[in-house]
Amino acid sequence: NRHWREPYFSVETNITMAWVCSGPEASHSEMEKMGKLLPQGLRLIFDVNPVREDDESALFRDETYMETSSVRHSCFETQPTLRYIMTSYSHTVFRCIRTLFRITDDDFRRSVCSSDAIRGGTVGEGNSNQMFFFSRDGTVLFKTLHSHEAQTLRHLLKDYLRYLREDQWISGTLLPRFFGLYQIRVIGGQPPVIFTAMNNVLYVNRPIRAKYDLKGSSWGRYTEHASEQPDVSVLLKDQNFSSVGLPTSVQACAPAPPLPADKKLRVSAQNRSCLLAQLKADCDWLRAHNLMDYSLLVGVADVHGTHWPTSPSQAASPPEPFSRYASSGSSKDDHRVSFSSAIAHVNSDMVSKHTHEEVWMHGSIIVESGDGSDLYVVGLVDVLQTFSTRKVGEWLIKSAVSVLRGGDPNAASAVPPDAYAERMLNYIRQCIVD
Repeated sequence: NRHWREPYFSVETNITMAWVCSGPEASHSEMEKMGKLLPQGLRLIFDVNPVREDDESALFRDETYMETSSVRHSCFETQPTLRYIMTSYSHTVFRCIRTLFRITDDDFRRSVCSSDAIRGGTVGEGNSNQMFFFSRDGTVLFKTLHSHEAQTLRHLLKDYLRYLREDQWISGTLLPRFFGLYQIRVIGGQPPVIFTAMNNVLYVNRPIRAKYDLKGSSWGRYTEHASEQPDVSVLLKDQNFSSVGLPTSVQACAPAPPLPADKKLRVSAQNRSCLLAQLKADCDWLRAHNLMDYSLLVGVADVHGTHWPTSPSQAASPPEPFSRYASSGSSKDDHRVSFSSAIAHVNSDMVSKHTHEEVWMHGSIIVESGDGSDLYVVGLVDVLQTFSTRKVGEWLIKSAVSVLRGGDPNAASAVPPDAYAERMLNYIRQCIVD
């Protein structure tokens, strides 16, 4: 941690729990362990909470805050004790970020700090082997980060906070809402695990029929056998979207028939202009910070069904929230919970501030389709990849291969940040029509 000079503090805790990690169940046990450690460590951090300065000039000063505490779970007294250190980095800065989105410490604690607060542990798609969890109320996503991603996030924090404050919509940005950065280090165990807490982009009180991960790239951007698996657990990509368009509203589990290629996201002219303007502002910020390889996550939901709640009591049992990282094997009982009070507050306030067609809610933009039959839920994800030496090498190799095959040298995902942003914007402009 000596290179991470911004404020952080640690809570050291003794926790008694069962942990068996061997054979083919190792990855499952690792996720189960982290799912238990996260809420306990977070609760201790917020209980101790030594960072109390309100002076914004102290947010990024070169100091370290540290407190130590310990706790033992009586319900696991007969099992071996697992000793670990939970660290919260830039605690004051992330609290300030949460406050911008009207999420208080109490709101955040209610979502993530109860004993059974963390659900849905799963390993993400791709080769990164990152783990994903979300809060029991479905609003907060925990994602493991590689060390270089964590360093990038900490390096960006000051500009990220400034950008959020300068954004005219505040909560209208499509960028992820980063709520915290934490590290769990098991004493005598595996290397430390770093998590970021962020908004669940596709959390919406509607059943989502399809979800797309769009980059504007064509290299490896097709999900095989997608037509044979019409359920929402299948993440579709650019070439799936371009070849079949959006699925029509269908009954129960009946598969959606292929649609003409020109059927895209249809919204009103005003909504299209607003959405593209916000996407351009966000992409400009990303390219200015040498970031690339991000995606626009799009969820397609049926406009009919449960209405947005305006108070927690009206959201006693919303449908299962969907996330890009939700485990397809999770039970509905794990997720049938209400909005947190903070999200309900933001939602009702934004509904009154904007039109029914244009609702900015908890880290994603929800736009009604032009004919009123669908809702499109959109947000940027995976924004912490810099155009590093490794990515430069990937760009050069794949560009050469593409040229030799007679293809587009910019077809691969890895291209320089300026080219990446322009390609993304041009592609999304084609996907959204009025």
